[in-house]
Amino acid sequence: MYSIEDMSAFGEWLENEMKMRSWSISDLARYAGVARGSIGNILREERAPGSELCGALARALKIPPDVVYRHAGLLPPKPDMDEKSQEIIHLYQMMDEVNQNELLEYARLRLRIQEGNGKHKRPATRPASS
Repeated sequence: MYSIEDMSAFGEWLENEMKMRSWSISDLARYAGVARGSIGNILREERAPGSELCGALARALKIPPDVVYRHAGLLPPKPDMDEKSQEIIHLYQMMDEVNQNELLEYARLRLRIQEGNGKHKRPATRPASS
């Protein structure tokens, strides 16, 4: 069951997602295929989002559904992976094999560049004791 704090946190999170995309309530409702009033009710903390609405929001926002479900309090927190990691995996899984391979090549290239700039150093190995 939702408390006012849960609904408030979800509404703030959703509003932030909309701001990052420069979307209005109407934009999100249209992309999610839901009534404008459904979004407004969540943002005004008049209604807690259900599973179906969370799924529609995830599709519209192009983020993994479990991220939305966790923010809505429908799933427990997942401490072992942050949202950006979840999003990368989700986007990767949506791609065809050619694009997946290109994404992997790009990620490897970016890591080599980062390592070359000294921003990411591998742990130094200790000399073997004699």
